[in-house]
Amino acid sequence: MPVDVITNEYAIGTLNDGDGVLHTQYIGTCTALVGRDAVSGTVFLCHLNTPRSILALPELVVQLRAMGLDLSNFQLYKLGGIHPMYMWLGSLPMAVLGWLWAHEPGFAAICALLPFLFALTRLSLRYQLWRTGAFTHRPRSLGYCRKRLGLGRTRVTVVASRKDLAPRVESYADDPRDDEFATWTYKWTKMRKAANSA
Repeated sequence: MPVDVITNEYAIGTLNDGDGVLHTQYIGTCTALVGRDAVSGTVFLCHLNTPRSILALPELVVQLRAMGLDLSNFQLYKLGGIHPMYMWLGSLPMAVLGWLWAHEPGFAAICALLPFLFALTRLSLRYQLWRTGAFTHRPRSLGYCRKRLGLGRTRVTVVASRKDLAPRVESYADDPRDDEFATWTYKWTKMRKAANSA
């Protein structure tokens, strides 16, 4: 049974337990970080939604080291949902319409700031990876959503294995299970460990 990693959570999967399959979805404006150690068969998956959520990365590093893992063996992958170009192109007209037509400055501000938040999350991830200095490999990009002209969502599944298997990435338009993964919060909080994580 897969361990579901909802928004703003991370999980670790190992070969020893029944937690070797990690899954997340509803990656729209979020970023996912995946780590795979083919030597030990350990994997981890993070679903990041704000720059603040990335501050839990050192805690993840401590937990991986406590498991006796050599972090230099981890290959990292990152992926996003909506392509940044589409986010910029879509948010600007929405912000202008929100301001001029609906006279809703809050909506206009959110639309205008969303691409900045996405870019800041990616930059914060890069900074935290550099700051921890734990992982020797830079993350490989798995790209963005390929559905609905890049405006859909992405799901990713990673399996604990000693084989060099890349994460399984799928773009999609809608899924009834999205509500289970969408726990957007206006409070900027750090990631927490998912239930049933190793």
